[in-house]
Amino acid sequence: MKKLTAGIYFTMAGSWAVALKKLGVKIDWHYCVEEFHEVFSLNFPKILMTDSLSDLSNVDIIVGSPPCIGMSCANPKAGMDHAANQETLNYAMVIEVLRPKGFVMEMVPMIVRPKYEQLFSEYTAVLQKHYNFKYEVINFADYGVPHRRKRFIIIGTRKDLKKEIKFTSPGTGKNTIRNAFEGLPRLTEKQAVSEGLTRKFNSKWKAPWSAYTRPSNPFQLRWDGIAPCVTAIDTGYFKHPDFLSKNKGRHRLITWREGARLQEFPDDFQFTGQLGNRFKEIAWGVPCEGIQYFIRDLLKALK
Repeated sequence: MKKLTAGIYFTMAGSWAVALKKLGVKIDWHYCVEEFHEVFSLNFPKILMTDSLSDLSNVDIIVGSPPCIGMSCANPKAGMDHAANQETLNYAMVIEVLRPKGFVMEMVPMIVRPKYEQLFSEYTAVLQKHYNFKYEVINFADYGVPHRRKRFIIIGTRKDLKKEIKFTSPGTGKNTIRNAFEGLPRLTEKQAVSEGLTRKFNSKWKAPWSAYTRPSNPFQLRWDGIAPCVTAIDTGYFKHPDFLSKNKGRHRLITWREGARLQEFPDDFQFTGQLGNRFKEIAWGVPCEGIQYFIRDLLKALK
């Protein structure tokens, strides 16, 4: 049986590509801003990387995550008129022009809230011309991802195919930090200090962006718990479960590889730049294992 082909409309570092490859889907192209070309090409050198819409060819399915900064609660300048929101509309236009058999898109859940009703209406108006679709707001933690990540997921199939879409139900249990970090080095306190991974924390300090979803100690990870949502800013402050009350009030930060485990990147995935840039590459994507549930839902519908 011939492999299905896919195009990726925004995956940043390459989390969608990791998921598609594990499911045996051939990736023909990846559309993304130039900022992420280096890390994607490092991991997927044979896949066309482009920031030109004219390079996009016909494929069986299109998946992706347009930039959410225009709607994210982490951005105080977010709003209907934010320039980044155009990429969400562009995603729908690419679907309309290329007419794949089906698509999956992931986005922050704010897209279905009243503030962005106009944007959502314009987006779905383009899609509904030739596609049947369903959408849900899910928490990836319910699908085994070891951090809280609420997201909007939409799955669609071309109307002429007359296929029914069914969302996979959430699992019965959550993953844990212990499982996520299994096999990674357990640094001693001395090693953590020497590698610059310890920092003093003010117990009264709260997350500037995401306190609305955080418990009282927002960044403290626990072995038998899950992490807060992985974001480009916050993840660099996550406190490792080790050294909770040691080292004179200091806490050990997580490494970028531990951060990558939270987003379910494989250990051989390569990131670029300084620590902050690596956390951005990790955070600006989808959980590599969790998103496979919804790609499978599309693939099942297309059988």
